[in-house]
Amino acid sequence: MSCLFILRSIGDFKWVGFFKRKKGTVFAKWDTVLYSPLCFLLGTAILMMMLLRTA
Repeated sequence: MSCLFILRSIGDFKWVGFFKRKKGTVFAKWDTVLYSPLCFLLGTAILMMMLLRTA
């Protein structure tokens, strides 16, 4: 589950994620400002909870 969020934040290198090439749309702006950081934060938080729970 956490891997999906982290991979979503990295993106597909074309439409979504931090490394996207299409940057002139409204969605691209909000993806950079809100969606990708949120996915990265959720992914790392879930990963940390999983790691701390097993330790």
